[in-house]
Amino acid sequence: MLLYTDFSSNQFSGEVPTTFPPNIETLVLGSNKFSGALPSNLTKLRNLQRLELQDNNISGELPNSLLQISYLQVLNLRNNSFQGSIPKTLSNLKNLRILDLSSNNLTGEIP
Repeated sequence: MLLYTDFSSNQFSGEVPTTFPPNIETLVLGSNKFSGALPSNLTKLRNLQRLELQDNNISGELPNSLLQISYLQVLNLRNNSFQGSIPKTLSNLKNLRILDLSSNNLTGEIP
């Protein structure tokens, strides 16, 4: 059973893939060339504890659907092209220990 996947520091491009086993716990896709919006069906990865998508070119707003990944402990979206505000409900992720949203185009208040 695959629980940990690290494809970081490659030249993968296109949209962020979501074809991972639903029981995966760690997904590391940082330092690639992924673009487009963050897929809402990442929420199908219900056991996901660590999501690292830093240093890509992912854009759009931070989706509220991230809040459905209740086991999430690490969320690293640093150095992308996210815009808009940080969802106020992000604080509802009770297991979240590390949140890195630096070097994006976020605006508004920090919840």
